[in-house]
Amino acid sequence: MRKFLILFTAGVLASALAVADEPDPPSRAARLSYMAGTVTFQPQGEETDWVPADMNRPLTTGDKLWVEQGGRTEIQTVNSVVRLNGHTNFSFLGVEGDTTQIQLSLGSMTVNLTGLADNETYEIDTPQVAFTLLRPGLYRVEVNEAGDTTIIRVRAGGGETTADGKAAPLNNNEEVVIKGNPASYDKHGVPNPDEFDAWGNERDAKVANSVSVRAVAPGVVGAADLDVNGVWRPAPIYGNVWFPNAVVADWAPYRFGHWGFVAPWGWTWIDDAPWGYAPFHYGRWVMVGGLWGWAPGPVAVTAIYAPALVSFIGGVELVGVVDPVSWVALSWGEPWYPSFGVSFGYYNSVNLCGTIFAAGIIAGVWGGAAVNLSFGHDPRAVNVVGRGGFAGGHPIGREFAHRDRFGGHAFDHAGARREGARGIAGTREGRLGGHAPLRAGSRGIPPRGAMGRSAVTRHDPAARGGNFRGAGVNARHGASANGGHAGGFKGGEHGAAAHNAAAAHNAPAAHNAAASHNAPASHNAPAAHNAAGSKAGAPASHNAASGSKAGAPASHNAAGSKAGAPASHSPAAGGAKAGAPAGGSKAAAPATHSSTPAGGARAGAPAGGARAGAPAGGGARAGAPAGGGARAGAPAGGAAKAPAGGAAHPAAPARPSAPAVKKK
Repeated sequence: MRKFLILFTAGVLASALAVADEPDPPSRAARLSYMAGTVTFQPQGEETDWVPADMNRPLTTGDKLWVEQGGRTEIQTVNSVVRLNGHTNFSFLGVEGDTTQIQLSLGSMTVNLTGLADNETYEIDTPQVAFTLLRPGLYRVEVNEAGDTTIIRVRAGGGETTADGKAAPLNNNEEVVIKGNPASYDKHGVPNPDEFDAWGNERDAKVANSVSVRAVAPGVVGAADLDVNGVWRPAPIYGNVWFPNAVVADWAPYRFGHWGFVAPWGWTWIDDAPWGYAPFHYGRWVMVGGLWGWAPGPVAVTAIYAPALVSFIGGVELVGVVDPVSWVALSWGEPWYPSFGVSFGYYNSVNLCGTIFAAGIIAGVWGGAAVNLSFGHDPRAVNVVGRGGFAGGHPIGREFAHRDRFGGHAFDHAGARREGARGIAGTREGRLGGHAPLRAGSRGIPPRGAMGRSAVTRHDPAARGGNFRGAGVNARHGASANGGHAGGFKGGEHGAAAHNAAAAHNAPAAHNAAASHNAPASHNAPAAHNAAGSKAGAPASHNAASGSKAGAPASHNAAGSKAGAPASHSPAAGGAKAGAPAGGSKAAAPATHSSTPAGGARAGAPAGGARAGAPAGGGARAGAPAGGGARAGAPAGGAAKAPAGGAAHPAAPARPSAPAVKKK
């Protein structure tokens, strides 16, 4: 028996409105993407315990890494690749919407910075100096064993060093050795690359030639690993879909890995596969021809990180499974509802960048409507483990309750999906990834002196305000208001069950080409993107053309909404001009010595959750199709063109031109 429950009660609506006032998490996270030798990890909030690091672990503010002599590791961010050599102690002081701030207290690291917007800060702090990267390029920073000397090399790019309250430029092909306090400078040309540099250059070349990186949206971390682990094929509705090469017979998304508790997001999926990062934090999983595939979603909008794009379900009771927890991957057009409190702006932005929706779906779920999950009735897709295994960081594949034990259970797709994992408190085991802490004196614990070193900082991490910037939420509204297809949705276009504005999502479980994503042609349902403003009492309208009728939920106006329109995400809400930070400018603060902060969010968040510099009108990114979000070269129906000659890897979609940015 199947259950399809529509919850739109006063209690649920009150719950949704309550979480809107809670702080939002950052729009990005870093990824631990490579390890060789002994690499250990200390999550934010831990003061003493170190554990073995896990591949694909999302890293964020306050996280620390140690690489033993002879080891190496790599960290991917939205716009850089950081590599650590052996005998290196590293920590993140900030990983946020417009800031990456790193502390290096011992050892050697390189940074390949691939992009830097004019409102972004990328800073490396050592015991002697704060180094601000001002242009894309290739950089290397070293701190000696005693912690009294920093060496900075700029092989390409340019930056600025700050020490003793004084700033000095460092340009292409220059190296500076900074010693002591007060600091002394010795500048000269860079030496020839060594073996550590050559290793990084070889890995960078693979990313530069990656087909997958060009087939996904900006901001998707980990796409290059898809190249050698699967193939891209076009599919109706979804566009280009990536299919993994070889998976075990009982494989399903979010089954072979473990859950870790990563603040501030909470329960986060950490996959075992070497390619298992991008397909589990961006886009949606679909079923095409009986095969699992990953659809990355619109490529004309910047992606936003999510901890796990799943829906939790209830009603599963199995013999031998104590206090079961069950979940399925979200499929195309199914909104992700976080298990932690967020604003509507954050919830809306994460969903718009990951898939394509008919009018009303996003606002409907926020308001309490249930979604009939495509994979929720398919025992092959449902994952079930006991609560102890879930919260203890245990390998899910080992504890998974196989489908032959489900019987005829009715799965609850409403109450459980909204509650999610919120009722499962974070555990120490979850924070440590299920690993036992290393004993004192064990290999994998950094030297005591390196752990206690302070750093010179130019931008004070402790002074940051909010986390989430909206990550281009205004730019995304215009690109997604018509469902992301050029020309928008057309009734009957795909000829099957429709996505209705009342938030029903009845795509077939098989998710084949016949799955429908149609909305009424009028698009006058709740949740239209409104560029001009909505009428009184319009909570949550997202109408791209004109206003919506009274009573349409959740307005996101560029010009402001009239009385009674709650949750407006106008640049004017809060009194700031479009693009003007509410919390102050990013002018450089005097260099100060400070111990490693616990983290915190960056000051200067633009009012209303929109990214500084985002178009005031909430329009589509420059160069995006007027219809919104269609991939370059994709037909109006949303299906990707087949590659010439039936090649497994289709030609990567051309990226739409981005707004011009002034590099520092």
